[in-house]
Amino acid sequence: MSDVNKILEHAETLAKDMHLPLKPDLDAEKAAKEAYQGFKSDSTQKEIQSYTTKLKEENFKDVLKNSDMEALKNLSDGERIYVFISSSMPVETIRNYVKAIDSIDDPRVCMVMKGFIGDITDVKKTLAFIRKLLMKDPTCNDATCKIFKTEILIDPMLFRLYDIKTVPSIVYATNVFVTDPEQSEGQLSNPDGLKISGDVSLEYSLEKMEEKSHSGTLKSILNKMKASFYNG
Repeated sequence: MSDVNKILEHAETLAKDMHLPLKPDLDAEKAAKEAYQGFKSDSTQKEIQSYTTKLKEENFKDVLKNSDMEALKNLSDGERIYVFISSSMPVETIRNYVKAIDSIDDPRVCMVMKGFIGDITDVKKTLAFIRKLLMKDPTCNDATCKIFKTEILIDPMLFRLYDIKTVPSIVYATNVFVTDPEQSEGQLSNPDGLKISGDVSLEYSLEKMEEKSHSGTLKSILNKMKASFYNG
């Protein structure tokens, strides 16, 4: 049985032990922060992460070594590219973003979902959705399955910080510095960057952002995406 299936089967058990704060008397910002901390610190999240990490390591041992991850980075420490998505979007549209991010090979470029699909503790449904996005062959169901090297975050605070009202939305963020790596990057007080919303490709969005910002790193990423396209 593949690790993908193990993740999905184990998720239902894990969900029973997940407890996120539900306090309707708190204001939205405080509730979002507490929900995020619950999601990050709960032992359930750690166990899910260990399973997904194991899956990626088995498929991309040569990519996921720390030294290799450093070599992959195109963006600087304070730069990020977030692609905000929702399960309401067509799967193929999201998979196009997944493939584009995979071609960039930079851990500072990722996708972001606002929350779990359906019930907040329904980990199994959410993992099944993520599996569908990351599998190079969505029909694959064994140990030979190959996945795209694209990180998908669940972080409502990033949606709030960048005022994401519609999806897809793409944000090129700058000055992203957090003192605690366990904290959400959505806790910044003064977000900087550019945003494009609408059903447009990642490459098109980055081209428009590069034209406006004259960012050398964006230009390098675009060159890398074009090279990946021509090299197949």
